[in-house]
Amino acid sequence: MTILTMKDEKRLKIIQRVFQGEVTVVQAALVLGISERQCYRIKARVKKGGAKGVVHGNRGRPSKRKIKEKTVKFHRANFVRKLGVISTVELTHLAEKAGIEPVVRRR
Repeated sequence: MTILTMKDEKRLKIIQRVFQGEVTVVQAALVLGISERQCYRIKARVKKGGAKGVVHGNRGRPSKRKIKEKTVKFHRANFVRKLGVISTVELTHLAEKAGIEPVVRRR
């Protein structure tokens, strides 16, 4: 089952109107704010896979930019070892003294 956002529902309704001949692909692209070529692609995906054709292909996949926790721990351990500090707290204090801003992570 595919869960559609309001934007996806709007796209699906417009593409269905294209299939019914009520609007052209060019008109649908203008309404959706996308290129004519992209509208043809969405139309083909809807024809092939139904409603899930309007959903972006990357939905639900993890970001490729995310750094693994293992990598963070590895580099943190190297800093602690090379700087001769005992804990991450000391490492943070050294970084603040050096003028390095801490990175705030969003979860």
